[in-house]
Amino acid sequence: PGILAMEVYQSRVWVMGETVMSFSAASNGCDFSVAGGGGSFGYSGNTLTTTYRDLRASASYLFVFGDSSTDMVNNVITFGDGTTIQFTTQFNYLNVDPMVGHAFPRKVGHSGRYSVLASGARAYPSSANSRNSGGGLWLLLGGEAQEIGQKLTNLWMTLDTSQFYPTFATVTMFGRRIVLLNGMFVDPWGVKRSLMLGYDGTTWTIMSQGLNLTNIGYIEQDSICDVYGTDGNSLYHLFDHPDPTLKKKLSTKMLKNKGPLTHLSINSWKRLFLELSDKSGQGVSIIGTVTTAGGGVPNGTEDVAFQLAAGTASGFEAQPLNGQGIMAGVDLESFSPDFIIERIHLAGDSRSLFGA
Repeated sequence: PGILAMEVYQSRVWVMGETVMSFSAASNGCDFSVAGGGGSFGYSGNTLTTTYRDLRASASYLFVFGDSSTDMVNNVITFGDGTTIQFTTQFNYLNVDPMVGHAFPRKVGHSGRYSVLASGARAYPSSANSRNSGGGLWLLLGGEAQEIGQKLTNLWMTLDTSQFYPTFATVTMFGRRIVLLNGMFVDPWGVKRSLMLGYDGTTWTIMSQGLNLTNIGYIEQDSICDVYGTDGNSLYHLFDHPDPTLKKKLSTKMLKNKGPLTHLSINSWKRLFLELSDKSGQGVSIIGTVTTAGGGVPNGTEDVAFQLAAGTASGFEAQPLNGQGIMAGVDLESFSPDFIIERIHLAGDSRSLFGA
């Protein structure tokens, strides 16, 4: 069925087919003959459902990603001299995780020594019995796979692969390396569109560029990763300049007091503070709403607005509030080209314990 992936590992070229792996002679990527020390082997385990997906050399191992499991190769040794004694190549082939693999016929996400896998996803979400993307997102570091998609569950379950498969890329941004995943999702505001999700090793962020991208990839030079994307018609260099036409949105969860005795207290919300930094010098304009809920008292939504004048590098901006309730959530948006919300502070007075 063709070549699905290639990788260089321990001075050999490794080539992946659907269920067959081939490796070249040492220091000769053109010679795959047994006489030269190369060879091939078919999959013989019980954890590969249909096909291999990707290869990656990392941390002295060659990781072999299948559709529902992950294996690895190490300790590659060639015996013989090729004349009096025929070359014989031996290596260890070990299972890393029998239940976590990469579902899509696309490359696994990479950043440094760790890999990000989309496990257990269904390629045909229209099927009545399909649990689309049910396996979630996993981080593979060394020989251990950890689930990292818990906070993306509702979004991830809307993934639609009927038009294109999700793709991964890596970008260096503000000195940080971020793994990107582009796919078709229903966003938190109910709109089905191409979304790019970014993972920095701790936090997921929606990082879309206002383009209907179908594929993303990257190049690395001098330890800097530049990411590119296409909509099928044009190639775009992503994250290369501030965009005053792109609407930036931030939505918090519903926030409550953290103390054990005040967790269910009814609050009179008094102020919303933003710590802002302007990176463009053109000023910052932000509008939004604060929504209160819970506590058996009148709740509601009120508008807020923040301004940072052009030429002001940073500021601590406040907006008065009048809402009441156990919880309050903040939704903000802006067309300002380049700024940072350093922190959000929501302040209020605890009136009484709910039900007291």
